[in-house]
Amino acid sequence: MYKKRYISLFFAIFVIVGAVVFFALSDDRAPVAQEIAVTKTPAVVEQVSQNIPKQKETTGPDRPQAERENVATDAPMVTLAVGTSSHETSWHEGMTVIDAMKALKNAGMLSFNSKEFLGLGLFVEEISGKKNADGFYWILYINGEKSGMGASQTILAPDDMIEWKYESR
Repeated sequence: MYKKRYISLFFAIFVIVGAVVFFALSDDRAPVAQEIAVTKTPAVVEQVSQNIPKQKETTGPDRPQAERENVATDAPMVTLAVGTSSHETSWHEGMTVIDAMKALKNAGMLSFNSKEFLGLGLFVEEISGKKNADGFYWILYINGEKSGMGASQTILAPDDMIEWKYESR
């Protein structure tokens, strides 16, 4: 008889503690908006990775090639295109589409807003001031193929072409 009471008491405490933990963490489970500054920039090629030194290879009397283009010419790159704008950034092992976008954002070459969903990753809601609306969304393409994964899960390879197209689903 006492054994049943202890089991019932243990179960009741377990349920109460579980409920308290669940509700205490429920704020962390809600979607979190990640705001990123919106700026429009010209389509230029720019080095983003601070780990890659500029080469001092000259292409003319004025300036070295790496300084003129502001990229390390031996570094593997990925390209991100939105509409008519195209930007390059240095590639690194394990780089995702979001990593490339954040690198370009930090260089002042791209703007976007996204929302993070716990367990699902980031959902891109706006690029260069154009929001998902009226049945149109930003759709991710990698090397001309529609991506089957989200921007925060898609791992890039050197020379990949990332494209964001604004289209209806």
